[in-house]
Amino acid sequence: MEKLIAIITVLFILSMVCERIAEFLKYYISDTKFGKRFIVGNTSRRYPKGSKGEQDRMYRILKINLVCGFLTAVSCHASLFDLLSNLDNPGAQLGWAGHTEQFFQWECFLENVGFVLGCFMTGAFISLGSKFWHDLLDIVMAVRDAKNDVNRSADSRFTGLTQSEKYQLLDAAINENKASWKA
Repeated sequence: MEKLIAIITVLFILSMVCERIAEFLKYYISDTKFGKRFIVGNTSRRYPKGSKGEQDRMYRILKINLVCGFLTAVSCHASLFDLLSNLDNPGAQLGWAGHTEQFFQWECFLENVGFVLGCFMTGAFISLGSKFWHDLLDIVMAVRDAKNDVNRSADSRFTGLTQSEKYQLLDAAINENKASWKA
């Protein structure tokens, strides 16, 4: 459970960075002539709900979020495969220290393709937004806390029994479940 919390926390932080970059592109760059013409088009002008113009604007915003997610993942060296391979401390995988000389060698071509694919997947995940990852982190932590509460209450009830009561309780549980265990 702690490993899941660690990976979600890393994705949450990366998604916050991605959102800030995307907001900059959506609102500041798109208002300039350069942004309207070449980069993202006009994303600040809203159209009536359900209209073709609004659908096009939302599609451009989605593309901006995906590109920003990918660029954030690449710049932080956050390949999903690397993060998942080190679940004990996924944050240690972030950063480029010791990776740049290996990245530009032909012998490591398949690893580099895997890295780019992992960054694309990370970018897609972090483009979901920090609200998604924050809510998921809240749910996972609530489940963890509920599980710990159940374990603590069950342990306290069992340890409060005498040795003969513990034996009788275990014997009753074994007899009750014997048929299902045989099946």
